[in-house]
Amino acid sequence: MDFEELELALPRVEAWIDEYISAHREAAVPLTTRGFSRLGLYFSPNTLQIAQVAYVPKVVTPPLGQLGISGFNDFEYGSYEGITYKDFVFIDSSRCASESLHFHEAVHIVQWRELGYMKFLLLYAKGLAEDGYRNCVLEVMAYQSQKEFDKGTLISDFEMKVAQMVRHEAEEAGFG
Repeated sequence: MDFEELELALPRVEAWIDEYISAHREAAVPLTTRGFSRLGLYFSPNTLQIAQVAYVPKVVTPPLGQLGISGFNDFEYGSYEGITYKDFVFIDSSRCASESLHFHEAVHIVQWRELGYMKFLLLYAKGLAEDGYRNCVLEVMAYQSQKEFDKGTLISDFEMKVAQMVRHEAEEAGFG
């Protein structure tokens, strides 16, 4: 994968993300309004307040091919229950009651915040290219955390631990 070429294309991806968020902003609600009781045990009130959630009939990924980024067809045309762009979560409307799914996406909010859009997208793309969606390091982190959440395992300083892990992964990948 040519990361320099990818890096040059990422502003187009960010512009698409910003437009997509803008188109859904009026329909979104703060995650705090959803009434999920356990999220506050893992995430700070600030994270839960800035997290915006929109419920959509179909979760959409950026049209990477149209944006000049090739090699990600499996991701681009995959089917997803949720996706996070920056501090904005899109959830398939059939899954709006799933606290577990909202937890998973909130992990991505912490990752986005810690890395910023450029490093997040580079690390995500590297993971997709080398390991595929389910084994992408950022997804592995979110799915493993979600598994612990589903078991009821409390993790003290959860956000700090996610931030440390994601910084470490970015540094290991050369994006630190």
